[in-house]
Amino acid sequence: MSDPNDTHPTTPFEVVRGALEAAGYPLRGRGPLNGTRGVSDKWSGRCPRCGGSNGKLAVFVHDDGHVYPYCRAGCTPGQVLDAVGLRRLDCWPPGLREQWGEEAFARMWEPILAAVGREEKPWPELAPEALYGLAGDFVRTVEPHTEADSVALLVQFLTLFGATLGPRPHLILGGPRHQLNEYVALVGATSKGRKGTSWAPVEAVFRAAFDRFGECVIHGGLSSGEGLIWEVRDPVEQTVKGKDGSLRVEVIDPGVQDKRRLVLLHELAQTLRAQTREGSTLSAIERMAWDGVPLRTVTKNGAGRRAGGDKATGAHISLVGHITEAELRRSLTDTDAANGFANRFVWVLVRQSKKLPRGGGAIDFGRIPKQLRDVVLFVGDVDEVGMGEDAWAIWDDVYGPLSEGKPGLFGAVVGRGEAHVRRLAALYALLDRSAAVFPAHLLAALALWDYAEASARYIWGEALGDTNADVALEAIRDAGEAGVTLSEIQKTAYQGHMQAKELHRALAVLVADRKVRAVKERPQSGHGPNVTRYLFWL
Repeated sequence: MSDPNDTHPTTPFEVVRGALEAAGYPLRGRGPLNGTRGVSDKWSGRCPRCGGSNGKLAVFVHDDGHVYPYCRAGCTPGQVLDAVGLRRLDCWPPGLREQWGEEAFARMWEPILAAVGREEKPWPELAPEALYGLAGDFVRTVEPHTEADSVALLVQFLTLFGATLGPRPHLILGGPRHQLNEYVALVGATSKGRKGTSWAPVEAVFRAAFDRFGECVIHGGLSSGEGLIWEVRDPVEQTVKGKDGSLRVEVIDPGVQDKRRLVLLHELAQTLRAQTREGSTLSAIERMAWDGVPLRTVTKNGAGRRAGGDKATGAHISLVGHITEAELRRSLTDTDAANGFANRFVWVLVRQSKKLPRGGGAIDFGRIPKQLRDVVLFVGDVDEVGMGEDAWAIWDDVYGPLSEGKPGLFGAVVGRGEAHVRRLAALYALLDRSAAVFPAHLLAALALWDYAEASARYIWGEALGDTNADVALEAIRDAGEAGVTLSEIQKTAYQGHMQAKELHRALAVLVADRKVRAVKERPQSGHGPNVTRYLFWL
């Protein structure tokens, strides 16, 4: 444990502590975490960026000496450090940077600034804690040889690992049983985000580890819920009458024995559009599959219904989708957000990490395939994934912010944060050959979820999931400091086709959510009722 009386900043913790104290935000110690699974010390205080109440900032000190600042109010580690004049590199001992190579370390962890001015919003940063254990080893092995984003490699590796495990390992969260299947979507700012490139090394390392790996991966789109059920269907039986008049049950289709499936949606936008077709059961079946409940259609038609095969129990389905930001904005409907489809995904922004005009070198996975085989052999005996007491202490701190409702479409999309964090933490633990989640596993999952939440905020920002309110907000923002009246919004944003009653309701939503201000002013003539002008809330 670090000595708070030592005034010489010789370790990353002392550098961070000293910078916080100099800025007027001293830390108070919470005591050691008994060296459990990678975390040796935890301190708390106030966040220098948001000024949250005492205890809102937690500073974790890992056994290898690196420091992770976590703001429970939502500030990213980079924002916390920037507020006191530090960089991400200041949180890591020089020895680790030398071990990985200074150039690779900087390329992986430091924010990449665009050469042109599209970046009005800060691109999310992936905290190094997310690259824990075998998943982190995989990313560091592949990263120098690919133009793919490190976070794309990471989330697909974790998702494919979860798909490989099947439905037996699980966790209990507030009553429901959660299998460790995940849905992730890689969102490229442009078509050059190298989303597809990122899948190849993930698939390659699992093929190197498991002989029959390819049987559980489906390349292509999803067009119907019935088609997804058919992939993992139960045996199909029918009752037939024998020559002697007796009835007997015959199996006309043995069904599917291995019900593990990872569906790789190279064009997620097509699947989102398919869900909007009249009578489509796709969204409902996908939601049921994430929940791990028996799959069954309620329609009276379709190939599955006519031939049997319309139900599946014990299915273990994971999804990996690739889409551009523009396609996502066009294709994700208000219904997808409202019915819980969107928040069953972990949405992560990805982009080209570097340019390799001659291509990357051959990737030597080293011992990773064998380690994966050993892990899966270990997991074969695991049922419920538990949590160590020190991890519970951290969970108690972060559960409130994770489970709090957040406004607008952004809030709807990240509405299952606690469930995703627990599933991801369990995957990190099992990769560590541990049947319980310990602090390092939970911190890794929190770091990855921080990135996902920042991605969702970047994509959807202030969108409310209310089309009328979102259009009105855009008009008010465009009006600048002068503001705009209701009648002006009707003319400019709706060409006069929006009823005043509906627009009043949309504006009331914006005012209640403190997105805009309503300012009453006297008309220039000095006669008549006051005019309400709406201004963007800066």
